[in-house]
Amino acid sequence: MAADPHRDLLARATAAIERMDTVLERQHATSQELFRRMDDRDALVTERHEALMNEHRRLLDRFARSEDRIVAVLSDLNHETARNSSRIDDVTEAIRAGTRAILSMLDRLGPAPG
Repeated sequence: MAADPHRDLLARATAAIERMDTVLERQHATSQELFRRMDDRDALVTERHEALMNEHRRLLDRFARSEDRIVAVLSDLNHETARNSSRIDDVTEAIRAGTRAILSMLDRLGPAPG
């Protein structure tokens, strides 16, 4: 009995399809592993980004508190300067009043003898 060429061709085609199916299954498994790793990396990147953003927020908050303290100190200095300026104005006016009083008294005494 001679071998049927169609059966031989069918057997070879079936074997080739089975090998292709095995390759496709390995490629699918490899792709799935690649996607899983990419998801893990994305999660890690997201986690690191959130940690950096939290650190950035903490630094901005600390900077804002420092600015608030500087503004408060400058405000206190401004009030102190205004108060000291007012005192200087009062002392200046007292000196002028004293000088006017002395000049007025000298006018009443008249010219110095001699």
